[in-house]
Amino acid sequence: MRNPMMRSLLLSLCLASEAAAKIGLSANLGDIVLEGARPGRTYNLREANGVALRIINTGDDAAKVMTEVTLPDPKRLRDGYLPLPDPSWVQVLPERYELVPGGVAFVDIILRLPDDPSLVGKNFQFNLFTHHDSRGFLAAGLETRVRLSLGKGPETLAKEKADKQMATFNFDLYPQTVYVTGAEAGTRYDAKAREKKSVRVINKADDPLTLVVKSVPWPGSVPLPEGYAKAPDPAWLKLRASTVAVEGLAIADMPFDLEIPAGKEGARYAFWLQPSLPTGLEFLSGAKVLVTVAAKAAAEKP
Repeated sequence: MRNPMMRSLLLSLCLASEAAAKIGLSANLGDIVLEGARPGRTYNLREANGVALRIINTGDDAAKVMTEVTLPDPKRLRDGYLPLPDPSWVQVLPERYELVPGGVAFVDIILRLPDDPSLVGKNFQFNLFTHHDSRGFLAAGLETRVRLSLGKGPETLAKEKADKQMATFNFDLYPQTVYVTGAEAGTRYDAKAREKKSVRVINKADDPLTLVVKSVPWPGSVPLPEGYAKAPDPAWLKLRASTVAVEGLAIADMPFDLEIPAGKEGARYAFWLQPSLPTGLEFLSGAKVLVTVAAKAAAEKP
């Protein structure tokens, strides 16, 4: 009778030998989006998006490869999308191809939509599954998601809604630059009590406004004021309340404290206050808080 341990050892050696050769595929596109499609039309995604799906054999051996259409698991559907009703609407050219090591294939995806007016306004999702044309144990595969909208897609509609919503707001953070000139390191420094410094939200609109204001890392798009360094930790500036509700044509005060660690005496730091809606949508503008940390007091002479 063959020893079970020997059989296990032989299997392990066999798998290790097969795995020694690198096997893999890569694609240049992980997500393809087509909006504004119309029933009864035919689309080549290469022409519609200006970019072809490119498959590369990253393995050490030649590979027979297949790209096929699959439908996503309902749990993996993006919000607002349905599975493509019929995979036969999609044709992959070529569907099967052979690639040498490092070889590249350009795959065309043809969509033929039925002439059905009820499709207008709907959004569909399907996948392109590219894999070795083998069901072997070491078959490799990758997935490219395709989102199809017969009209504007959910993301475009959400952005338009957000842009319209943003246009209705009319407020300022004032002043746009707050100077704190004598912050003390190693303690909690109340900027309002010590220097009468705070940030105010001025709501210029008739409707009430609720804002979330946070101290965040200095944005790369905003020039750093001369003589100041980016605050190493935005949390050193602590707003008393990060959410503020302001009535129409009213002003709300937002006091803050500074907790600069000991050993930072004499430093000058720039903080950025970022306003956003409670939904997380950020406004383009913000406010600067420029802090000078007081130098350590000179020791008294005996």
